[in-house]
Amino acid sequence: MYIKLSRLLFYGLDNQEDKSILKLVKKKYKIIHVMCYLYINRNLQGISLFSVNDIITYCGVVPKHGKGKSIEQFKNILLQLHNTNIIKIESLPIDRADTLNKCKILIDLSSNYFELEENHLDMINKYVPLNENTETKEEKVDNTKLLLFYCYILARMYIRPKNDKDRVRTGGKTEVCYPSYDTINLDTGLSSSTINKYNQILIELDLIRIANAGQYYYKSDKKKKKDFYDSPNTYTLYNDQWKDNLEQAIQIYKQNSNLIFTEKRNREKSMNQLNGSINKLGSLIKKGIATQEHIDEHNRLVKKKEEMINKSIDSS
Repeated sequence: MYIKLSRLLFYGLDNQEDKSILKLVKKKYKIIHVMCYLYINRNLQGISLFSVNDIITYCGVVPKHGKGKSIEQFKNILLQLHNTNIIKIESLPIDRADTLNKCKILIDLSSNYFELEENHLDMINKYVPLNENTETKEEKVDNTKLLLFYCYILARMYIRPKNDKDRVRTGGKTEVCYPSYDTINLDTGLSSSTINKYNQILIELDLIRIANAGQYYYKSDKKKKKDFYDSPNTYTLYNDQWKDNLEQAIQIYKQNSNLIFTEKRNREKSMNQLNGSINKLGSLIKKGIATQEHIDEHNRLVKKKEEMINKSIDSS
């Protein structure tokens, strides 16, 4: 089963790239749960039945009265969506949190939408870090933000038509997206460290795969100072064509005639990310819950780390 959500949640509202529903509600991240709930609970006429308490419980939060508490927060989100013509609520004001109400999603979901699989939604909602009991405040995972980030990647992703899924056989565009950390931060408000952490979690959950074209400098750099720039990550969904999608996308990205790509890397940053991935996969192996692909990926990364260390020694 799929949940249809509008790309306008993150960008393109009123045909403006930097305007979104998320920004209209002042980046209240629980909006992603609200929109999922309203879509799931639609009838054949497109009318959603809801109570504020039901939405709050669906989000995994306890309904609480009081200023700034959950009931007031969710009422405000619903009112903001109503006042900006994203939804139309039948009975206003919303006096009681336990009273059934009706609303209709007004934004067009026949185009410019993305699909979230319900089992992926459930997987993210139930995600618990392996080291939950020992994690620091900085390491804690906000499942709502994690879901929102995954939905953002889905919204940015190019998806081939349903009748033409085999890119290897028919050619054509790869199913990827490549928003930079700056773009993600601008669209969602998530920090670079949070983005990096959630990237690793979504890989661990076998929802996405990521590649990077490396560093580059501009061919027009006449002073030959070679100021290096980092390429944005290239994201693809995890399926039987993910390797081909990433390989072809990176190859096309590197065809930019204005850029010179280099093997020069920020070794410290790369090594830290490598160690993080190795440790996560190592934890899965130790707990006996690793798949064969997890084991193969762990072995590949360990070998890559050894090669990076040897290359560093040779160049010193």
